[in-house]
Amino acid sequence: MSRTGINYQDVANAAIKVQGLSKNLTVDNIREILGIGSKSTIARHLKDWKDNNGPIANSHGLPPELIAIVSGLWERLQGHAEQQVIELQQEAKEKMQAYDLNLIQVKKKNLELQAQAHQLEETLFQQQNANKVLDQNFANEAQSNLKHQSHIFSLEAQLNSQKEENTKLHSLLKNIQSNLEHYQGSMQKVQQEQALAIEKQKHQYEQEIAELRQKVINAIQQENIYKLQLEPLQKQQSQIENITIHSQKLERLLKEKGKRIVTIEEQYKQSINNVEIMNFNLENQSKTIAELGQKAAIAVSRCVDFEKLLKEANDKISTLRHEQIFTLQEKANLEGQVKQLKLFGECA
Repeated sequence: MSRTGINYQDVANAAIKVQGLSKNLTVDNIREILGIGSKSTIARHLKDWKDNNGPIANSHGLPPELIAIVSGLWERLQGHAEQQVIELQQEAKEKMQAYDLNLIQVKKKNLELQAQAHQLEETLFQQQNANKVLDQNFANEAQSNLKHQSHIFSLEAQLNSQKEENTKLHSLLKNIQSNLEHYQGSMQKVQQEQALAIEKQKHQYEQEIAELRQKVINAIQQENIYKLQLEPLQKQQSQIENITIHSQKLERLLKEKGKRIVTIEEQYKQSINNVEIMNFNLENQSKTIAELGQKAAIAVSRCVDFEKLLKEANDKISTLRHEQIFTLQEKANLEGQVKQLKLFGECA
């Protein structure tokens, strides 16, 4: 039993398409076109179509070979156009996916750059705070150093004053000794008392001078300690300057990366414009394909008209052939009559 939907006309049209594709008229090729139907049903209808030479397809009086060629040509054009549309759509889809992937990568890179910029800003802020603390410590140490230097200057001034006073005392002692030589005899007791007082005062002054010298030595040692403490501060100051230079480099790098991000965004916008242009071209190509389809339909209509004209011309040719045959027959009759008249004249 034949399956529902398969009839003689379906098999006939499929047979015309197979001829248009320049394939053999086999049951397998017909079923490949139809996609459904049993082979026995297709074989029966195909046999009927071959016996009748395709009357269903020849409803306009056209030769089945011409209909098969035009149908095959139309299907090839339509298949080629559909294939081009599919390829263009696939190409546009792939480009859109590539652009989307590129956009995701750009956004990811942008986020990474922003995170790096934020981290650099935090590092710069911390370094600036550390610089402020170091500057404050350096200022405090410098102020403390100034105080110690002022104290040292004060001690040196006291020492110089004590030296001057000691010099004056030595000079006075010499004068007293000179005077005592003149009054030694009468003033021996007074001289001894004054000498003891002077020695006591001298010993006291020497103790004070020794203490002042020790203070000066301590001040010099403290100054050396401050100098040793100042060297790390100077190194820290140098490190601060290096960190500042590095921060400036990082800021310049951040600006360059910002410019790069702007360039990438412009490239993405340009890519979007290119995709829109491709879509516009695709629409134009679709319109062109539709126009080609219309032109093909017009060509089929012209072929039909041409077949009609060709049929009329063939009819006229057939009529002219019949008239030519009739004329030749009349000519032959007239020639026969002329020959008979000539024979009759010769006999007479």
